[in-house]
This record gives sequence, C-alpha cells and structure tokens, in this order.
Amino acid sequence: MRLKNNLIYSTILTLSTYLVPLLVFPYISKVLGVERIGMIDTADNIIDYCILFSMMGMSTLGIREIARSRHNALMLKQAFSSLFCLNAFTTFIAFCLLWASYLCIPQLHGKGNLLMIGSVKLVFNLFWIEWLFRGLERFRYITLRSVVVRALFVLCVFCLVKTQGDYCLYYMLFVGIVMANALFNWWHRRNIVAFSFRSIRLKSYLRPYLKLGLFAVLSAIYTKLSVPLLSVTCGDIEAGYYATAIRFYQVVIALVVSLNSVLIPRMSVLVEQGRMAEVWQVSRKALRWLLAIGIPLVVLVEILAPQLIYIFAGKGFEEAV
Repeated sequence: MRLKNNLIYSTILTLSTYLVPLLVFPYISKVLGVERIGMIDTADNIIDYCILFSMMGMSTLGIREIARSRHNALMLKQAFSSLFCLNAFTTFIAFCLLWASYLCIPQLHGKGNLLMIGSVKLVFNLFWIEWLFRGLERFRYITLRSVVVRALFVLCVFCLVKTQGDYCLYYMLFVGIVMANALFNWWHRRNIVAFSFRSIRLKSYLRPYLKLGLFAVLSAIYTKLSVPLLSVTCGDIEAGYYATAIRFYQVVIALVVSLNSVLIPRMSVLVEQGRMAEVWQVSRKALRWLLAIGIPLVVLVEILAPQLIYIFAGKGFEEAV
C-alpha cells in the first residue's frame, strides 16, 4: 500500500512539474512570442545541463544511499554530509564552466541576462536536496510542497507578466520555483539530519558518483543540448518551435523517471535485506503501471499533435507540429 501511495504522489508531482508550464504556456506564448520563448528555453536548457553536470550521479546514488542508511542516524549523517560535499564541489565546477562557455561562444552573449538569472537556479539546486527526501520516501511532503509552490508560480505569471519585455521576469519566476523548493527543503532538513564536516567520507561515494554522473551527462547530450545547438545554428525562432513541441514529449518521459525515483529507495532496502522475491514482485507491478500509462499517452500525443499545439501555443506556432 505504501508503494502504491508513493507512486501516486510521485505521478502527481511529475504531472504538476510538466503540466503547470503547459497551463501557462498558452498565455506566455501570446505575450512573449516564439523568439522570446526560444531565447528562454535555450538559456534554461544550458542551465539544466550544467545542473545535470553538478548533480552527476546524485539523483540515483543519493536516493540509494539515503534509503540504505535511513534507520541509522550516524550513517545517515555520514551519507548526507559526504554526498552534499561532493555535490557542492561539482556545482562549483559547473558554475565555472557555465561562464567559461558564455565567454567563449559569441552566440550566447545576447543571453547574458537570462544566463545570469539561470545561474541562481544552478546555485540553489545544490540546496534543493530532493534526493534526501526521496531516499526517506517523504513523497507526500515533496508533492504537497511542490504543488503549492507551482500554484503560486502560475498566479504570479498571470498577474505580473504582461508584455514581451517581461521575458526576464517570467524566467525569474520560473527560477523562483527552484529557490522556494530549496529554501523549504533546507529548512525542513534540520529536523531530519545535520550536516557535519567530521562525518564526511568521500572515498566510498566518489567512484559511483562519477560513474553514474558520466553516464547521465553523456546520455543527456541529445536532450538538454538540442535546443541550445538549434539556437546557435538556426536562431531563436526555430529553437522556439522545437522547444514548444518537445514539452509534450517531456511529460511522457517524466512519468518513467518518476517511477524510477519511487522504486529506487524501496528496491535498495529490499536488495540490502536479500528479499529478492519481493524485488521481482515490485518490478512486475511497476512494469504494469508503466505500460498502462505510457502507451496510451504516446498514442494520444502522436494523434493529437496538431490540436495540442494549437490549444497550448495558438496561432504562429504551426511549424512546431
């Protein structure tokens, strides 16, 4: 029952993550236009790739290690402190690489204000520590917090973004989602685990952190860098069309990722305890859930692509189909 509840919470969380931008997109596309959409998505994809580099293998390793050590306070403090320290180091490297890229690529010079705003997202992502709460299976807290923050984001967008010149303000509000979640999580963490320099043990975590991170960084090249590369080679308008289209694809992919984030802590505990029969049972349930949701979504998006683009983006975005 707990796994089922966690899966429901995780699905709600994932849908809110991707559907909330879709809800505001019809309004934003009309106010900002395709070129501004392309500029924002180009900058945000660059920032997201830097975040991916800064996180390395944290999304998987962090959840797994926290799940393994959650019943032992000393082990939990050691795991959290060590992983946070690694994350801080790679975040610093990612921040430096971001601005080195800005200086070396002339096509990015016109997006300096957006990248400056996005760099705040990169820094605050360090303090989001979502992997801690996922490892502890606090999915109810995660979902309620995220839904409230995103609801406030929607309200602010409709109240504050009025003209094409407000594209930086819109991106600031979008980055504000990460900032608010990070502040909530860091405050809530105080009641769960403390950070301690004395508890840091990097050696046991470094190799899996880098191995998982290298795989994540390489596998995300074709997803996170596609919009920036299109912007550099073809311009912001073409990037805006492409970024509009892939929003629907990202919803389907995100549902698969949400399933993994729910399974990792539970599977880690079961494997650690040698309960392999239950591992296979959970895997079969997860596969059925994935097929029941994923296949209909893929078919619907494929069939209704022209109508979806028209409803959510409006006139002027027909080439996004």
